[in-house]
Amino acid sequence: MGARVKQVLLVLLVPGALVLGALNAFAQGADPIASFAGRPVTAVHLDLEGRRSDAPELLALLDVRAGQPLDLAALRVSLIQLYSAGRFDDVSVRAVASSGGVELVFDLVPRHAIDRVAFRGDTGVSSGALERELRQRFGGLPTNAQVDAAARAVERVLAEEGYRSAKATPGIEPTHNPDRATLVMNVDAGPLAVVRSAKVEGHSPLSVNDVLSRAGVKVGDAYRPRQIDTGLDTLIETLRTRGYYEATASHARDVIAADGRSVDVLITVESGGLVTVKMTGDPVPGNLADLVPVRREGSADEDLLEDSVRRIEAALRREGYWKAKATFSRAEGEGGQVITIDVARGDRYRFDRLEVTGNAAIPTTAIEAAIGLESDSVFDGSKVARGLNIIRDDYLQRGYASAVVTAAASELPPAKSGGEPRIVERITIEEGAQTRIADVTVTGASALTPTE
Repeated sequence: MGARVKQVLLVLLVPGALVLGALNAFAQGADPIASFAGRPVTAVHLDLEGRRSDAPELLALLDVRAGQPLDLAALRVSLIQLYSAGRFDDVSVRAVASSGGVELVFDLVPRHAIDRVAFRGDTGVSSGALERELRQRFGGLPTNAQVDAAARAVERVLAEEGYRSAKATPGIEPTHNPDRATLVMNVDAGPLAVVRSAKVEGHSPLSVNDVLSRAGVKVGDAYRPRQIDTGLDTLIETLRTRGYYEATASHARDVIAADGRSVDVLITVESGGLVTVKMTGDPVPGNLADLVPVRREGSADEDLLEDSVRRIEAALRREGYWKAKATFSRAEGEGGQVITIDVARGDRYRFDRLEVTGNAAIPTTAIEAAIGLESDSVFDGSKVARGLNIIRDDYLQRGYASAVVTAAASELPPAKSGGEPRIVERITIEEGAQTRIADVTVTGASALTPTE
């Protein structure tokens, strides 16, 4: 170039807050790059880790152009758009002065997304098992921002397998063409802890040997907390199938030696009282275990039983038993507690007709479609409830913010001797006034016009 070239580097570090901070600085004249403002831009280049790129999709993100004066606001937008593309970890721009103006070079460090993982060192368990655990815990391979969390996850996995002092150190090995990276985990599993002693406490119908066998615990074997947890979960399910619905089992008080090489295992099992659930009265539809989930929830408390009878009533009412009623009671019986759920489903009702009053904005046919009941079909009150919500939303969409929609069901005698009673559903609507938008005023917008 003849004369000495003056080069100014504006580095914009990520995350975005630092990018914006640097941008604000040079925009206010604090950065030397501001001295180039207004000079003709002679050339614009993109460098990806030292490789020149003229990728059209990247050049399209730039608001600075060769042949135009350097506009700091346009440079600001260009940098933000490059970073916002999500393809780069670092973005910087260099301004090189020459007799003809200024040359801009955008230095881009591609984001090397992790596409594989490698485990090195003493892993304790197979690399395949560790990778499966990582993928499960992170919903796939960890991202570049999650490598430290991934290392801690590897340590937890190994601790669950008995390697109590395991250490994992993460590293990133980038590759090019395409820009990818390998997550390298350098692992030192350390010593495998063994069971020094094993005890069982608590009250249950299972023997000590049975509990230890189900938990997979044996003195002298490797101490594997995950295996013990799985065994105790199976043990709890076994007790619940026998009617011990509130059974619990844990080994939270295990004592690990200071050197991490041995563990005293203490398993606590509490079966709780034997509970029998007895159904009386009319049969109920569906799966009883779902309607009365004492076994699944591991509880037979008042709240669960109240929810259970409500589920039974709702299931029967969906089948037309409009006045279905279910109640529960407790009693101490031989060997434990007996919970009795009594069901009285009553008559089954048919839908007769729908009567609608007060509707002007929404036609009756639309309201009938929202309710979704046909004449002589089994009456299902839940369909009415869903339909009312649809109607209310429709009124809101039409601008009737104060509309009130209510419904009342009335019983009719059977249409013929020996038939089923019938229901008339009456919907009453108070629409109120319709609200319309008269005008929209926009203030504080400088980048967009009010129309935009």
